[in-house]
Amino acid sequence: MRALTRGLVGLSFPVLAGLAPALAAESDTLPEFDVEAWRAHCAEIRERLEDPDPERRLAVLEEMAGGSLDLGGCTEAADALLRMLDEERDAFVLYRTMQAVERQLHQPSHILAFLDQPSADVRRRAAEVLRGQTLEREQEEKMLAAMRQERDPWTRLAMASVGLETHSAERIAVLSELIREGGPTAGPALLAWTYTDGDVRPVLEVLERPGPLRSPVLFILSQRGGEPRVREALLRVLRTGSIEEGTLAAYGLISDPGAGSAPEWLEFVLDPRIQISSRVSLALRAEREEPWKLVASQAMRTDPALSEAVEAVSSGQATRAELAVPGWNLLWPSRPRGTLAPKDQATVRCATRPAGSPLAGVSRLPAGVPFSTEESFTQEGAVWLREHACWVREDVLNTTSPPETSWPTDLLEADVPAEILGALGGALATHALETFDPIAGFTGIRLRDASQEFQARWRSGQEGVLQVLAAVEANALLRESLEAQNR
Repeated sequence: MRALTRGLVGLSFPVLAGLAPALAAESDTLPEFDVEAWRAHCAEIRERLEDPDPERRLAVLEEMAGGSLDLGGCTEAADALLRMLDEERDAFVLYRTMQAVERQLHQPSHILAFLDQPSADVRRRAAEVLRGQTLEREQEEKMLAAMRQERDPWTRLAMASVGLETHSAERIAVLSELIREGGPTAGPALLAWTYTDGDVRPVLEVLERPGPLRSPVLFILSQRGGEPRVREALLRVLRTGSIEEGTLAAYGLISDPGAGSAPEWLEFVLDPRIQISSRVSLALRAEREEPWKLVASQAMRTDPALSEAVEAVSSGQATRAELAVPGWNLLWPSRPRGTLAPKDQATVRCATRPAGSPLAGVSRLPAGVPFSTEESFTQEGAVWLREHACWVREDVLNTTSPPETSWPTDLLEADVPAEILGALGGALATHALETFDPIAGFTGIRLRDASQEFQARWRSGQEGVLQVLAAVEANALLRESLEAQNR
């Protein structure tokens, strides 16, 4: 219908009149909007948001934050969601509430009140939601006041990154401090600094000490060409730095017209120790800039091999090499990656949320498998990491050892509600199944020497685990019955 309506633009009235019967016929085929079903849907969302059980509230928030559930025009449900911002006491549920408000309602002004929450994760998330928003003067003062009191470096970084387009001196000062500290936040702070007109000195200080951020800094400084301090720093690296750093410094100098007469640049491009692909890239870039064009021509006249290589790339006979910037990935916030290494168990229990109940009926993760963190949250003094639907404590992650190439596949373990053990009495009595690692309301359950069919079903998900447990119990009861008959 929509496509047909767009096609009507520009048609004359007689033609439209002739199309009227066809339009009427098409409209008759459109499904009617079921108002009662929509109201019932909205009422269900509101009831789920107001459920006394935090786990049930969390479930609907996860759907909203993930985009699988849309509030649409459900005003009562939207009001219930906003009330949660004021009434929610569970830090992680509040964290998810803020994400849902951001995605569903696009009303970040409600988030300012959470800059003084006890949870650093909640404060950081509040600042992240406000990033890119234009704050009024009173809101800006509240943000700056919170930033002055903040001690968590990641939260300070998030707060300093709000409203960078205003070039606030106080925010730039926080970014500069984080860069100077050189911790995990230095790289992301450096990236945020590139969007400001801040003083270049804290960035230049990175070049005065060894570290993985030197290369990204050299590339970033190429955007600040023309400043005498930047030129001096790049020339110093060109003379004393490694070949990789020298290449980046030479690249950065090309954006500075005042450095075109520096003999160090020409010496570097003609140095046979430098890869020919890097020298070609530098010469090609210099050819496009004044007054560097003359320097590039001089380099190619001096070195016929360089001239031939440049001609091959220019004519399409060879491919131009991309400039590599080691450590560039350090400018983005990174989360722990490693392998699971539980201390006293062969597998790791997955929780439904930080410090939450086990992920029931789902296969536990074997020790040695890789784990890539998608999210982190601190709950009850412990850091929890998430991959997909599985939350684990940070202390079970080994970030130094490589992942195992193989692990036992016939050892199947999962967590199940303790209440179902009564339905597995036969398998437990014959030791076909074992319980271990109990926790409030749940226990680990283990099946050894499983067949390949059971292994595949077990790892297919919750339904597969339950099918295997039921089959093991049925087999145990059958054996017991046959033994009783033989007696």
